[in-house]
Amino acid sequence: MSLAEAQEFAKQNVYKIVDFRSRCVDGRYESSNDLPAIAKLGGDAGTVMIAFGALNKLGVHPESSEVLSVVEGIIGGSEKFSFHTDSHAEHDHANAGMGCGHLKQAKTDPSAYGLEQEQIDFLLGELPKELEHGAHQEVLQGDHGEQAVMVVVSDDFSLKPKRADGTQAFVYQKTHDEKLQERLAHALHEKFKGNYLDLSLDQIDQAVTEVAAEQLQETLKRLADGLPVYVVTIDKEGNVSITE
Repeated sequence: MSLAEAQEFAKQNVYKIVDFRSRCVDGRYESSNDLPAIAKLGGDAGTVMIAFGALNKLGVHPESSEVLSVVEGIIGGSEKFSFHTDSHAEHDHANAGMGCGHLKQAKTDPSAYGLEQEQIDFLLGELPKELEHGAHQEVLQGDHGEQAVMVVVSDDFSLKPKRADGTQAFVYQKTHDEKLQERLAHALHEKFKGNYLDLSLDQIDQAVTEVAAEQLQETLKRLADGLPVYVVTIDKEGNVSITE
């Protein structure tokens, strides 16, 4: 996708945020004006991966269930927990999330994501339980056809990842993912500061930021290698500017 084509794609697919839940960066989500705002790798399951990786980086190893509960807390509970699978994978509760490339790559090579095998196995094992408690698993249809990576910078707007003619792009909503990371760092500090007194908020915030970037780059390298990356800035009026 050329810069001019990306500019046209972004202008056609911009929408105002009304739903502040998470979704994945996958380009196969159907176009809708109420798509969840926080387009990030793995949706809320990806946030759990970041939490595990950050604590691992800091040498802190609480119970996995405690880490999951922190993420549930910052998003509003299990009923707000969102992730996806696809039509190529089994998508009954027992195989929840296995159509998500980010989760599959982490399961295959957890150390590349700063995770222990037990942690990713725990996360995948918990997804069916999340569904039983009201979580949402989107089943994406068809094949990947993403032609670019769009990094969205905006408080008020995001991009639909698929155009009416079927053209797809990976969409990462950087602004709101970074806000979520900040909330995650504060929640981890609040949860574990009593047991790990040497952990400062700054340490946790730095670890969360670093791990989120590392996991993002790892999956982009594996699933979007060679695709152009465009930064899409959208102002409060919905005007789009785009740079490489």
